[in-house]
Amino acid sequence: MKPYTVCGFYDETNQIFCHHVIANDDQQAAVVVATEYDDAVFTNIINGHLSESGGGIAFPGETLVDAGTVLCQPDVFGVLGHGAFDETDTRGDSESTPNGILRYQPLYNLACKLKDLWSVESELLSSDIDCLVELCRSVTPRDLIIFSGLLVIIEYLNGNDEWEESTLRQFPELIMTELDEGEKVYRYHGTHEQWEVYSIAPSGTINWAANVISEDIAKSLITSLNANKV
Repeated sequence: MKPYTVCGFYDETNQIFCHHVIANDDQQAAVVVATEYDDAVFTNIINGHLSESGGGIAFPGETLVDAGTVLCQPDVFGVLGHGAFDETDTRGDSESTPNGILRYQPLYNLACKLKDLWSVESELLSSDIDCLVELCRSVTPRDLIIFSGLLVIIEYLNGNDEWEESTLRQFPELIMTELDEGEKVYRYHGTHEQWEVYSIAPSGTINWAANVISEDIAKSLITSLNANKV
């Protein structure tokens, strides 16, 4: 039997856990924890016993933390541009990096959340407003030329000492529309015996574009599509 570190969170509280168990394999390690905690949701199982105190593992907080929260608290998590994906990270491609197509997806995700909350006559929490403003102001001047709708929002926020609640309520949908309809990039991946070409919007929305019979054709097609974006 071998030592394992089992990580995840409790479904009822979203509290993160990190349990040390002894088991024959990683699947059995999950069973050990599941038997003791029936609301456990698993994220990963690591060989050996790791702990925060030992420096082998770290967590962003005591409970689940989303990207919007991280980006809205630069005093806690630091600021953009002071780190990068390791080249060996399979998800650290150009879409995910600070200069990639998905650099404003946290803003889009927050806008989606607030659109539902603010579409009814519910109270606008100052924490939600502050987070939305912080993410809007993180849009670079270069990108404000591309996302003219976001420029309008920034100019309103910067040009008024007091913000009208009715105006703020319109922002989430405006942001979603701007990022959904923004300039897309095209990528491809293999599916069975063919290659699928798809587009990615700044919002993170993925749409199918074409199926082709070879990787060379897929590469040629996305080169053409990316060169002729409007």
